[in-house]
Amino acid sequence: MNNLLHIPTSTKSRYRKRRLALGVAVFVISLSLLAVTGCAFLGASFEPNAQTTHYSGLLPSKLQTVPPALAVVQEQVRLSVPKTIQVSKKTTVTGTLTPLAPTAAKTEVVSIQKKTHGRWSQDGKDAHVLVNTQRAHGHFHVSIALNQTGIVGLRAKVASLHQAMPVAGVSDVKLAHVTAPPMYASQASFYTDVGLGLACGGTMGSDTLGVANKTLPCGTLVTIQYHGITITVPVIDRGPFVADRNFDLSSAVVVALHFNTSKGVDTIYTNPAG
Repeated sequence: MNNLLHIPTSTKSRYRKRRLALGVAVFVISLSLLAVTGCAFLGASFEPNAQTTHYSGLLPSKLQTVPPALAVVQEQVRLSVPKTIQVSKKTTVTGTLTPLAPTAAKTEVVSIQKKTHGRWSQDGKDAHVLVNTQRAHGHFHVSIALNQTGIVGLRAKVASLHQAMPVAGVSDVKLAHVTAPPMYASQASFYTDVGLGLACGGTMGSDTLGVANKTLPCGTLVTIQYHGITITVPVIDRGPFVADRNFDLSSAVVVALHFNTSKGVDTIYTNPAG
């Protein structure tokens, strides 16, 4: 029996070497798996989020945070316009600007815009005003002159003076009926005193656009209609000193209106009346 269970010494030595080699192999494999898992964990730990700058290569020493977008401060704008406005005549529109946030700036720019061909645009370089929201309850008034007749849409729009605090605000659209001025029948003659002095100052030239009138103040703009042609010129001289005549036309006005000089005197339509 003892002879059957006897294992030679050389065989036991081989078994010990195999077990040792197997243990070393398992140990090496375990280290490899641990290293791979650790690298994946470290890489995930340093993955940048949506609020940090993107980078490639080595991890930077300090990540820079992207600043959030500046919030736009909304402000309430109200506009009031006359129902009827005369074309080309300076008209005052009024309104109020009310900040809806305590952080809003004290002073903003309000511009008056009109809608033409489906697009909004500022009507003239002077159609805006600086508004102090802490004075007179943010009340403002702007002078505008509209150069087209018909129904015109107007609105007030606020813009910020401060880039660090952008604001926005648009009033409701107000409709105004822009009408042509009333025209009055007047009798007109013409004169060609080129080179002579003018009662309102200056010298008459061949290209001087203007009219002479006995009572209207110098510089008064007179709108003249004649056979479908309309022009606006200033009062530059005194006259005509003939009964039943209201205006004398300069040579340049005669050309612009295609005035019939063969009659000497003809009817024109003007505003204001002569």
